[in-house]
Parts: sequence; structure tokens; C-alpha cells
Amino acid sequence: MIKLVNSKNQEIILNPTFSFNEIESSKNIKSQEIANLDGEEYQGSKYNARSFKVAGAIINTRNSELLRAEVDELYNFLQHEPIKVYRNKDIDKYISGYINSESQSWHPLDRWVKLEFEFLAVDPFFYSSGETRGEAISNILHNFQVVNDGNIAINPTLTISFNSGTTTDPVIENLENGDKIVLNGDFGVGDEVIIDCERMIVTKNGSIALSIVNDSFLLDSFKLEAGRNNTEFRCENSADLSLVFSFKNKWI
Repeated sequence: MIKLVNSKNQEIILNPTFSFNEIESSKNIKSQEIANLDGEEYQGSKYNARSFKVAGAIINTRNSELLRAEVDELYNFLQHEPIKVYRNKDIDKYISGYINSESQSWHPLDRWVKLEFEFLAVDPFFYSSGETRGEAISNILHNFQVVNDGNIAINPTLTISFNSGTTTDPVIENLENGDKIVLNGDFGVGDEVIIDCERMIVTKNGSIALSIVNDSFLLDSFKLEAGRNNTEFRCENSADLSLVFSFKNKWI
């Protein structure tokens, strides 16, 4: 059965008559012609917004007033957009959409009503609610894995909490794609660095600190590829810290 969650975090499970239609994805490639050369130069790509429909019926053969009240409750719920739509209430995988159009067709005796809602997903991806991967690090060279169960690369948030000693110039590198975060300087007891690789925000002890990270990170960010990501932490002096990756798995 389909589960809906609105922006107020209210939840509705639709009855089994409701279905989620096929949802297609499309991708645009941007390119430009180059004088005196064959073909074109690739300049990037993007996935387009997606539309999909949820349709079904609400039935109450005994009480038309209760039927109307149930329909009103659903419409009131849908006013709080965006709506997270889970195709299966038992699977943590949703897409967020805004209602683009709606229709209802009532039975002449108000015994049932057929409903159809078309959603526009401006963000075309499906997501999980949230994942974390924590690692306790006590050596200046430490290897571990972070798994992205989706099929699209994602930009995680990293939280690094330093416990004791002095850690100099720590590096986190994804060995799958070469993405690297270098923190310049010394870090000691009580320091906390949070790196939001999606929004490109870096804080140290609550204050913005973009100057402590390497230029290549500021240009290209840091990604977790789909599947297993072999990851390496290394530093100078000593290491006694916790490193937590927070992210949402992502599917097209």
C-alpha cells in the first residue's frame, strides 16, 4: 500500500485500491559546437523533473457523510506540500512531489469516489530517510568502507569529533573516485568539524571555516559512489577521533 507523508510530518496509508503509475526519467545532455572540429563538446548533463499519478477510490457504502469526511481529510492533508510518496509503506524509499492536478468522480449515491492526483517531482530522485556510518579511529592510517545502497552518487555530511592528543592535517579520501578532503592544521580535544558536501558548508566548533579545507574539495566536493566506497583516513602526529558519515541513499 502507498504511504504519504506531508510537510507537517503527518502520515496517511492509502487503501489498496490506490496505485502509483509508471514514472519515467529523462536526462538532458548539454553540448556546444566547436569551430572547425567534428561533433560537439560535452558541457554537462542533468536529470529533468518527473511527473507521476496516484489514483484510486475511497468507498463507504453505508454512510455518505463519513465518506465525504474521509475525502476532506485527505484533501486537507495534501495541502501541506511537498508530499513524500512511498510506493510501498514497508520500504524506506520515497519521492517528493507537488500536486500538479487533481480530479474526483463521485458515485451518484455518494457510495464511493474515484480520485486521481498528478504530482510533479521537481527533485527527480527517490531517497531513503537517512543513513549514518560511524567509525572510531585510533591510528594515523585507517581504512574502512562506506556503502551507498542507491544507484546514484551522493554528497554526504561528515562529522569529525576529536577526543585526545593532537591530530595534524587529517585527510579523508574516497579511493574509488579520488575525492579527497584535507583539513589543514592541528586539531585537539573537543574540536568538532562538520563538512556538508551537498551545500559546501564547513564549520569548526560551530563557526564557518572554509579556509581549513583543500581547494580541490571546494571545486569538486566529495562524493560516495553507488555501492561500496573504500575510504582511507590518514594524518600526522596522533589519531583519537570519531568520523560519522550521514547521507540519504538516492535512486533515479
